[in-house]
Amino acid sequence: MQASDLAGIHRRGSESHRAGLSFHENPFYFADVPITTPENLLDWHDCCLSWASAWLTEDTGRDKAVRALLQVKYW
Repeated sequence: MQASDLAGIHRRGSESHRAGLSFHENPFYFADVPITTPENLLDWHDCCLSWASAWLTEDTGRDKAVRALLQVKYW
């Protein structure tokens, strides 16, 4: 995956936060990505992290939102 691709995904994460999407609405979590090789898995993981890191960066300093995020049970 190229850095320019990840930069675009990072930008989408920031825009998604500003649009009011939840952290859990990361579109890459639900993407129908064929994971047939380790490289495919790593590319998908990089996409997920790039979007999520941008969303969290936009959320910096917003204690209420961070507190709500940390209270979500994943398992």
